[in-house]
Amino acid sequence: MESKIEEVEWTVQEKEKLVSKLQEQEKTLDLTFMESLGENNKFKEFLVKVYRKKIKRARLNTQQDKGEGEDDEDEEEESDSDESSSSEDESDEEGFDDSVCPPGCDPALFDQAVKMREQRLDVEEVLTEEKKHLDGVRRELDGLLK
Repeated sequence: MESKIEEVEWTVQEKEKLVSKLQEQEKTLDLTFMESLGENNKFKEFLVKVYRKKIKRARLNTQQDKGEGEDDEDEEEESDSDESSSSEDESDEEGFDDSVCPPGCDPALFDQAVKMREQRLDVEEVLTEEKKHLDGVRRELDGLLK
């Protein structure tokens, strides 16, 4: 029992380190993006909106790898159809189309904003999963300590 508690405590510490590292990656990515825009960029507001925009993404096939495939495929198909309609609605409401580089904007900066948005979303996705795992391990530790 004692060794199990020590093992779970070690896992909690490792998960906390990983979460902290991912949060630092997120901050670094944000800083790198803002620095890449430079000063007095007239498209800065637009590019920041593109970078910060939350988009629905197809989930990774991690659950399919575990043998739970068919149900997840149906959910992904539904989310793909939801994605196109919600993206169009959001674009109309916000008055900008984040899928097209506006005239006069440096296409390289626009492409970088889209690329870095994907990187940010990747980090956020992993961070969310690791926080869930950390919460589960903490609950396990609490159960062992009682």
